[in-house]
Amino acid sequence: MKDFKKKIFAIILIFIININVTACSVSEKKVDNLNYNNTNITEKNGIFMLGSEVAESDDGYYFCAKTKKPSEFFIAYLDKRTNESMPLCSKINCSHSLENVDEDCDAYIDGEVILGSLFYYDGFLYYINRNTTNYMCSLCRISSDGSEHEWICDLVETPDNGNDYFSYVVYEDYVYCSSSVVNMDNNNTTIIEKINLADKSKETIYSYTAKETEIEELSFYDNKLVFRLSENYDSLASDLYYYDLNKKECKKIDNDVCSYIYVDNNLVYWVCNDGIYESSFDGDKKKIYEITDNTRLGSLVYNGQNIYALNLYDNTTDNIFIARLEKGELIDEFYCFKDAVYIPVYLGNDRIIVETFTAEGTYYAFLLLDEEGKIKDIVITDIKG
Repeated sequence: MKDFKKKIFAIILIFIININVTACSVSEKKVDNLNYNNTNITEKNGIFMLGSEVAESDDGYYFCAKTKKPSEFFIAYLDKRTNESMPLCSKINCSHSLENVDEDCDAYIDGEVILGSLFYYDGFLYYINRNTTNYMCSLCRISSDGSEHEWICDLVETPDNGNDYFSYVVYEDYVYCSSSVVNMDNNNTTIIEKINLADKSKETIYSYTAKETEIEELSFYDNKLVFRLSENYDSLASDLYYYDLNKKECKKIDNDVCSYIYVDNNLVYWVCNDGIYESSFDGDKKKIYEITDNTRLGSLVYNGQNIYALNLYDNTTDNIFIARLEKGELIDEFYCFKDAVYIPVYLGNDRIIVETFTAEGTYYAFLLLDEEGKIKDIVITDIKG
């Protein structure tokens, strides 16, 4: 089984080495200011990189956790108000603990969880399950208290439980899910299916065939599906598109985009080797950050108060950091590999959730934020990642 963290950073570093060959010097340019006043937080805005093993509800956070056996998965829950963590189980007399969850516990997941596939929506926690016998991946969901487990539909078979085969979003009575698995000649068709939650029916609404093509960061906005489409596994330099569900047509927004978020009903996205832009769906755009020689690509997140950038441009891990984007500058850098290893997973209102390595194993931790959005403290949880 692939290790998600190692895989992501291996991809990042290989990609960085490739663009270093063609990198040129960067000139200083004036950028426009951006209005940050917005309380509309979407799950998409909180996810670092290609997916998340953390999902957020109004009251708490859900984690894809592991028992002492690394091949066994369960769902852990952390209450925002009390900061208490526990397996997601409704049984009063269950013998579970964060170290030991058996098959009789509500929190237990039978099979593998596709890494980065957790998504919370309207009282349900969604995830993609992989059957370890026949390798079929299925869309599933669990009620917010863990008492109900529901199979929704089968998707496709995959060779492992990596997070690069699927991207999906839930909106009202439908799930919009992309899937892509490379065939023997490295040509494949990536599709978006519209899945009806009431009758479990599926309809393919978009497809694209190319060499090693994938869809990343699928999201829903104003009856549009927004996503990044890549070829040749260039997942950090994809073209940004939206698919209009009313007009049934697809339109390109920009090229070489490595990340995007929503701010004030506009798109904010990072163009590799160029900068960060704010754009409307009508095509108007302005540059709000000019890259430097050390910030050529990365990931963006937003919690309704601050935009954070995860800088990924470096030949080593020394220059990988999280910073706030403010008035055209990246400020208050936190280096992810300086004093320990902190791999960003999810941004909440008052914390950045990371995975960190300890002598006892990999655990989720919080980078706690002050009122201005600066990192003020680090707390390691007892939830094993």
